[in-house]
Amino acid sequence: MTREGLGLVGGAAADRPVVSTLVLAFGLTALAVIGGDDAMGASAIRQPLIDILVSAGAIVGAPLLLCALAPGRRVARMGLAFAIAALAAAAILIQPARWLAAPAAMAASIVASGALAVVLVTAVPAFGALSRLAFVPLAAALLGSAAASGFFAIQGQAESPAFGASAGLALALGSAIGCATLSDFTREFTQGADRRTAAGRAAQDGVGLVVFSVIISAAAFGLLSGEAAGGHLVVAGLAGAAALLTTVSALVVSGAALSLRRSSEVLAVEENLRRQSFREYWRPIRRALSPAAANAAVAVAAIAVMAIALNMTAPISIALVLFIVVAGALAGLVLFSLRAGLFVFFSMLVAVVAVKWIWREVGAPEPTMADEAAALAFTAVLYGQLALCWREARSPRLNPRETTEAAMTEAFRLYVVSALVGMTAFFALSAAHVWPLGAIAAAEAGVLLTIGLVLGPALMTALSNAVRRELA
Repeated sequence: MTREGLGLVGGAAADRPVVSTLVLAFGLTALAVIGGDDAMGASAIRQPLIDILVSAGAIVGAPLLLCALAPGRRVARMGLAFAIAALAAAAILIQPARWLAAPAAMAASIVASGALAVVLVTAVPAFGALSRLAFVPLAAALLGSAAASGFFAIQGQAESPAFGASAGLALALGSAIGCATLSDFTREFTQGADRRTAAGRAAQDGVGLVVFSVIISAAAFGLLSGEAAGGHLVVAGLAGAAALLTTVSALVVSGAALSLRRSSEVLAVEENLRRQSFREYWRPIRRALSPAAANAAVAVAAIAVMAIALNMTAPISIALVLFIVVAGALAGLVLFSLRAGLFVFFSMLVAVVAVKWIWREVGAPEPTMADEAAALAFTAVLYGQLALCWREARSPRLNPRETTEAAMTEAFRLYVVSALVGMTAFFALSAAHVWPLGAIAAAEAGVLLTIGLVLGPALMTALSNAVRRELA
């Protein structure tokens, strides 16, 4: 691919990084300022906007900055992780934020923030450049969130019950899209592309995932928000617009920052070492996950879903079933892969039914419909990331086991980092009291994503084996 073939987004991010970033930042800032203007009758958005920026910056941004500054030596990293865990425990025990409106939510957020920092700092070699640079897409997503808040105010929806869930989802999706851009850049650079070409390709490749994120956000809130007739269209449009602002901001800013960053051969060496290490850990799973074993695992999951669905006291709503179908169809259309659509559809079906059963068995607090919409939309996008990595890994030279290994080598770190950052963002908005039930939505998303990560490799192998001929 030539530099001229990078596309509109890739070319702007790679060849005009400063200009594209400044223009985007100016537009997003203007939208946020206009939304908070008293003349627009939307001054109610100012305090929630400040709370979002401060809470997300402290609870999500601080761990990512610590990871960027983490020492290279293993002993020093372990010491830093221990210090972070001790500080988080002390903050919860001392409870210096008892005056907050939601002390329990703040304690949960401190746990989530500490866990994010400990995992990323400890596993820097496993996550590579993705963990060290993840603060860049978060900063861009925060700028997009500010603009999204302003857009809500302009539309007179600053006090909408769906505002907190939409803002939390948009922030999580922006961070996930930016992390995907970082991961694609690392892959392109390791394969021999120069810095700017790698950044441009990474930005352009993320356009499809942005489109999927925007549409799935609108679909989730349109189908599951519980708004009255007519109101669901308004909420769907606002959720889609919020996702558009944060994801585009993260995509462009991340690509621009990567094109400006001086990358040396050390990055390629670290990435190759990471891949080699991952393959060594993956080897036992590869041996166990034969096509026959994968088919059996998928069949067991399908039977379990049918058994649970038939024995549930309260059936799953038609709207939820329709959303699962829409998520699979959108994945197939937007990602240009029928098997990607099947992957997302089946993963969502199994995970949603399992979570509904678990939630009712343990008596966990039920999220509102808007909260559930945010958790499901975030899950669908990360399943889409898995499907996209699987699509890119397919080759006529690889058998089903090798295809799954190649896909998970790229997807595992991206999936885990995106999930951790996104769930911590949910907790952050819950602590800020912008999204009161954000912690419950984060817990639901965590279970959904864990099921998807466990089921994903078997489903990839089974679907690859069913076709028996991989398409490049």
